[in-house]
Amino acid sequence: ALAAAPPVLELQPHRSGRGNERRPRAAQAMSDEEPVCPLPSLRKACEPKCADVFKTYLACADRIEQKGSGDCEAWYFDWLKCIDKCAMPHIMQKLK
Repeated sequence: ALAAAPPVLELQPHRSGRGNERRPRAAQAMSDEEPVCPLPSLRKACEPKCADVFKTYLACADRIEQKGSGDCEAWYFDWLKCIDKCAMPHIMQKLK
């Protein structure tokens, strides 16, 4: 589970008369309902589009398991990049 994000704060001029002092004020009231991040479900929906990249990663993982040394970090990050590239346009639409 994701940790709850702290409330968004905006700075408002302090009413002490000096003008240059600032104090935080909550930008919006906290809701009883916790926000749900859409990114995990969007990433999951993009996995089929990146299946070929994931198969390449799994092939590397099998080679490393047989060989006993090495890593597949580059292939793993290629897979994540593919998923993020697919999901980002959708997440940006939700943020607008």
